[in-house]
Amino acid sequence: MPPRVWYLGVMVGAACYAGRDATSDSQHHGSGGTTASGDGGANGEGVDTHAPGSTGPLGETGAADGDGPRPIVYATIGELFTQAMAPTCSPNVGVCHNSDAYPDLHTVAGLVAMIDQPCNSWVETHGQMHDFCEPRGDHLVFPELEIDVEIARAIGEPSDAEWGEISSVRLELVEELVALPAVDDRGVEVHRGEDVIAIGTGGASVMVVEPKAIVLDLGVATDSVRQFLDDRAYPWDELLLRVADPNGNGTVGDGAGVMIAPGDPLGSYLILRLFDDTYGDVMPRQCRTWSDEATRALGCFVAQLSADASVLEISDDDPIEYEGCDFDPIGLGICGPGDRVHDIVARSCGGSACHIGEDMPAGGLDLSEGAVYANLVDRPSTQRPERSLVVPGDADASWLMCKLRGSCEDRIGTQMPPPGAPDLAPEELEIIERWIEKGAPAEDE
Repeated sequence: MPPRVWYLGVMVGAACYAGRDATSDSQHHGSGGTTASGDGGANGEGVDTHAPGSTGPLGETGAADGDGPRPIVYATIGELFTQAMAPTCSPNVGVCHNSDAYPDLHTVAGLVAMIDQPCNSWVETHGQMHDFCEPRGDHLVFPELEIDVEIARAIGEPSDAEWGEISSVRLELVEELVALPAVDDRGVEVHRGEDVIAIGTGGASVMVVEPKAIVLDLGVATDSVRQFLDDRAYPWDELLLRVADPNGNGTVGDGAGVMIAPGDPLGSYLILRLFDDTYGDVMPRQCRTWSDEATRALGCFVAQLSADASVLEISDDDPIEYEGCDFDPIGLGICGPGDRVHDIVARSCGGSACHIGEDMPAGGLDLSEGAVYANLVDRPSTQRPERSLVVPGDADASWLMCKLRGSCEDRIGTQMPPPGAPDLAPEELEIIERWIEKGAPAEDE
């Protein structure tokens, strides 16, 4: 297909623009952010940010402790979703990541749909865009001068003008100009991939030239040209200029930041948000059944995905491959390592539609985050009121252990977790037993 030429209101060479988003294209101009102007970093001092594929902090603090392989807590992506993600991130319809906030995580399909999808798609202002998620910018082109340079920022004047009524625009550039166009030159275009936006034909002309910036006079430009170049409107659509540094802090995006990058946990914004506060507030906001072990499982699942992974080929029962996975965030998140009694009980018993503190937990027993100790220790069973759920110092007398052990002959009802839910690993049962025999101390819970 030949390139399309836009005259802002008239596009020659094709029908309608298909809405391709520059943030989700597969090509990019580098492997990390570069500096357009200034020295402000993404979240503090300097411009050093974690590029997709970098090692981040894990190589120093996230390694396993060398005591042998951990027990597998989440064997499949379906188990991870049911036990950890659904009750933590999307427990209620219309709230958080359940048909409300981006990304939508109330199904496994919604999770895997984030493969290669742009991050920060929810933001409503330029300043909310994180450096990692910044797109590539459109290119300022003077064909006759062989000038082709990416646009970092667009600053319209006067700043208090109504949107689309600016009289000039300062285009800050990622790199220095290889030549200097003359004042009043109208041979200027904006390129987005193969698409050409002929802003010079629409009345824009050169007013001021600097090594890394050009000011365009829009005094006689068409309304569509002024609107296209007025970057105060956000989110963008296809008829608005795209810049590479929308948050304006001097760090230029490379368009490679995605929610899930197949084969690359540290290039996946969804995972980085679970342990690294340089990418924003560490998630989840409430731990519920989440833990660092869940983050590890998600990271290893992403690590095993091939570059051409198809969403349609991923199913709930796909195993998570831990062998050979060196992604290890244990100790880096805000929800704990996942090997405490609280973690085990909360994820195994406090899951969706079970013993979780939403309205009516199963059996009237809430075992969600923060409720395990208070609702188990020295508390009577509803099935056997004469038996305490946890008798400090005596695991055999604790009704909880009777419900968890397959060998208990006094049990009323089914063994827990119920049929269809993953059994506790022997190592997890031992952790609970040791905790009870130690006197069920609150600090170990």
